[in-house]
Amino acid sequence: MTGAGPLFVMSGRLSPEKAQMRALTALAQLRRQGQEARLILLGSGPLEGALRAGIARLGLGGQVTLAGHVENPFPVLARADCFVLSSDYEGQPMVLLEALTLGLPIIATDIPGARSVLAGLEGPALVPADAAGLAQGMARFLAGGVAPARFDAEAYRAETLSAVLTELLGHVPPRRPT
Repeated sequence: MTGAGPLFVMSGRLSPEKAQMRALTALAQLRRQGQEARLILLGSGPLEGALRAGIARLGLGGQVTLAGHVENPFPVLARADCFVLSSDYEGQPMVLLEALTLGLPIIATDIPGARSVLAGLEGPALVPADAAGLAQGMARFLAGGVAPARFDAEAYRAETLSAVLTELLGHVPPRRPT
């Protein structure tokens, strides 16, 4: 990667529902507006060839890296300036929880899965699920308008476990002494 500017990172299977081409289009839009930024995509999948072609077509060869599948993405995520989720749909977007745990600012498409993870947190930007919305969120980050959220992973785990147990059992069973 030879480009300059802050580093955005994405992590996930290179497949249609993840809509990585949307992020490439958004980055190209930012560059046309004179903004410097880079993007690294972690993951592999059936759209790798199409994404490589999109990178070339949009003239982003020096700004975008397709890093492939990375067994441990945390070192790459930790070096990034901002996490981007461009998906059309997600169930439980674990990548957002990982980014929150690492204290990364987040820009995510406003879809139910992202909304459920980011609800009530100040800092992350939920944007329309199109290239213009993603570009706007990325520009907002570049201008200092997207900050890391205060996130307590242990509290999130405990709340989620409690909700699941209540849904399944009707209550949360008492903890056994250890």
